[in-house]
Amino acid sequence: MTQMYYRGANAVVLVYDITSENSFKDIEAWVKELRQNIDVDNTVLLLVGNKLDLAPAKRQVEYARAQAYIKEVSGDETALLEVSCREDYGVIDVFDELAHRLVRKQIEREDSELCEQEGLLASGGRAGDHQDRGRCPIWVSRGGSWGGSGTSSCCW
Repeated sequence: MTQMYYRGANAVVLVYDITSENSFKDIEAWVKELRQNIDVDNTVLLLVGNKLDLAPAKRQVEYARAQAYIKEVSGDETALLEVSCREDYGVIDVFDELAHRLVRKQIEREDSELCEQEGLLASGGRAGDHQDRGRCPIWVSRGGSWGGSGTSSCCW
C-alpha cells in the first residue's frame, strides 16, 4: 500500500526523532524499501532530524552519525537538516532545500541530455562541466530568487 504514495516521486524526506534511537533505526528500513521500489540515485533524498528543541538533554542520535548515514545512502553529507517543529525552527529550510535540490537535479538531467545530444561534455567531465559556459540554463540572483538572467552566478 505504501508504494503508491512514493511511486514516481522526485524527492523523499525521511524524518526521524533525534531523541529516539528506534526512530533513526526505522529510517534504514525505509531506505531499504525505497531502494527496492524507486531509483534512489535519481531521487532527491533529505534526512530530517526533528525535536531539536530537546537535543541538549534528550538527544540519542548524534548529528555526526546521521550525517555519516545520509552520506552513505545518498553520497551527500549535506542532505541532513535538524529542525524543531514545535518551535517552528528550520521547517521552512527543509522545503527551501528540497526545492533547490529538485531544481538542481532537473538542471543536471537536462544538462546531461543536452551534453549527450550536442557533444558538449568536456573530456573526462560530468554533466555541468561544459566547454562552453555561456549556455547557462538558470541564474541565481543575490536575493536568492530564480530567474532567466541575473547578476550573480550560474546554477549548474
